[in-house]
Amino acid sequence: MNNELKNIFLNHKGKLSDKWSLYLEKWDQIFSPFRDREINLLEIGIQNGGSLEIWAKYFDKAKKIIGCDIEEKCNKLTFDDSRISVVVGDANTDDIEKEIKNRTPELDIIIDDGSHISSDIIKSFARYFKLLNEDGIYIIEDLHASYWKEFEGGLYTPYSAMAFLKRLADITNFEHWRNKKYRVNHLSEYNKKFDLDLNELDLCRIHSILFLNSLCIIQKGTPENNRLGTRIVVGCEEVVTSGFTKLDGTSIGDNLTLLNDDSQMDIFMLLNQVQTMNNQIETLTNQIEDYESEKIFYSQQISYLSEKILYYSESKSWRLTKPLRDIVELIRKILNVKK
Repeated sequence: MNNELKNIFLNHKGKLSDKWSLYLEKWDQIFSPFRDREINLLEIGIQNGGSLEIWAKYFDKAKKIIGCDIEEKCNKLTFDDSRISVVVGDANTDDIEKEIKNRTPELDIIIDDGSHISSDIIKSFARYFKLLNEDGIYIIEDLHASYWKEFEGGLYTPYSAMAFLKRLADITNFEHWRNKKYRVNHLSEYNKKFDLDLNELDLCRIHSILFLNSLCIIQKGTPENNRLGTRIVVGCEEVVTSGFTKLDGTSIGDNLTLLNDDSQMDIFMLLNQVQTMNNQIETLTNQIEDYESEKIFYSQQISYLSEKILYYSESKSWRLTKPLRDIVELIRKILNVKK
């Protein structure tokens, strides 16, 4: 099967572009539905700008191809194709978002090939997914960095980009949760930590999420097209089952099912419980230190009084009775006081 985008990439002679071989194998499959459309494309992270030239060759009917990069040297990039333009600055700032929207308020393809830092990936998605047209796609590249510490990642790091995207995958199946929670509640910890503006209206437009090695492709769709729909039963010979023809036209909500309340297993709830226990440990540790200080203080007081008693007991003008001498000896043993 001819892979046109791969051929364009491999024969590219212009500005440098750096992509993994898996991407070249998958790009044509991902992008072909958009090839003959008058699309607008945004790529975050462009380095030398070679990929913008490649997109312009492949999407020959595209209206706008916009690159965004924080590197100031990108101001020096020039292109023969008037459809290509570059915005220099941090994509996760209001000023740069405004500049991108001034060039085109609507996008069909967004490619995040920026810093690969988890917080940047999450913030960019929250900021730009809403700009996608229906059926548009949001692509995040180089997600292998989400497993690396220097990019705020890790296999079990709850705030990594991959952890966030796995939560998004659950949102595609929202109608089956049946736990009286909203989609945005599922991402509330990310909203709080990164000061995001994700809302229910945006999240209900997530149609599909596809994961490949180091790639995630998120497709946008109208809410009505994201539902499972009604059950369709065809045929009339029912040898193995019984009564399935009655299910024709029913919805998934008509199915009675037992719900498993596993909210206590949510990683963020567990983290909150761990924090609560750590706070309790700290409080108890401080109390123990206070008790130790009091113990030392009272031990010193007892030792002082005991010495006073011993002093008076040995004076000629004052003698201890037998019971008091026994008490003094007991104090000596407790405090290990030598005669």
